[in-house]
Amino acid sequence: MVDEAERARVFALFDEANQAFAEGRYEDAKRGGEQLIASQFSGGFELVARSQNALCDVDGAVATLEAGVAKAPGVWVLWKLLADLRSEQGELESALAAYDRAAGCSPCDLPLVNFNRAIALHRGGRMDEALATLEAIDVASLPYAGRVLALRACVLRMKGRLDEASALLEAALENPVEDRGSFAAVCFELAQIELELGTDRTVVRPLVVQGLQADATLQGLELLCSIDDRTSEANGHWRLSIEGAIEEQGYLREFSVIAENAAQAEVAAMELLPEELRAAARVAEAELLAAMPGARSGVVSATGFIFFALGVSED
Repeated sequence: MVDEAERARVFALFDEANQAFAEGRYEDAKRGGEQLIASQFSGGFELVARSQNALCDVDGAVATLEAGVAKAPGVWVLWKLLADLRSEQGELESALAAYDRAAGCSPCDLPLVNFNRAIALHRGGRMDEALATLEAIDVASLPYAGRVLALRACVLRMKGRLDEASALLEAALENPVEDRGSFAAVCFELAQIELELGTDRTVVRPLVVQGLQADATLQGLELLCSIDDRTSEANGHWRLSIEGAIEEQGYLREFSVIAENAAQAEVAAMELLPEELRAAARVAEAELLAAMPGARSGVVSATGFIFFALGVSED
């Protein structure tokens, strides 16, 4: 029987390691996970593997998860993470086998497992199987429903069923999509579909910007750059730090932008802030990193919001 004090220690360590991971302190999270493994806690394998993957040690992450499922074969999340990594490495059949093992565990988040199975099938070019898997997922109560529908629409688009794909996502946007990542995924995929249907780029552009204001993913940023399709021999690579405040908290957000000058870079970055934040936002720093003559203009990367406490004036 596990001592209550030991249980409390392990769960406190688990929380600390997860917090370290959330803050991007991957080495600290990895060390915490290793301590959890030493304490016979299966969540340690997950933490170590996620940290290794974040540190670009994918082979190490796979080895950790393989050790984890050998020790704890009934933990679905270890099988699911192993399957995800195998899929990313192009090992589709072994990924599908691992998803099967995850689905056979009890308890198991089956919709999440099947969504990731569909991603693997899509990545592997098995569109009919991916579509069948996605259509079988009941999205009614899923917080990531928009992501499921966006992938389903993507598969339909790739199969040439553009009108059906467009109708699916138009219906999704009729109701609020609360998860920002899901909303962005729907916007970006609908934009792709509309472009293939021949809709004017200027009509599609606001949809992409709206999605980027929710979640500035690489997919959305590349899509906006391709829609604008501007180049200049005077372009440079700029790093911008923008400061502002949200609900009495200060924030910092960094942007990497290809533009002719700092003013153009500022305009491009500010457009990706939600409208209600722009009035109080300001450029804290602008640095030219390199000349990029002929490069395509636009924001190429953006961090999330990094929050900090605002200074309190003293009497």
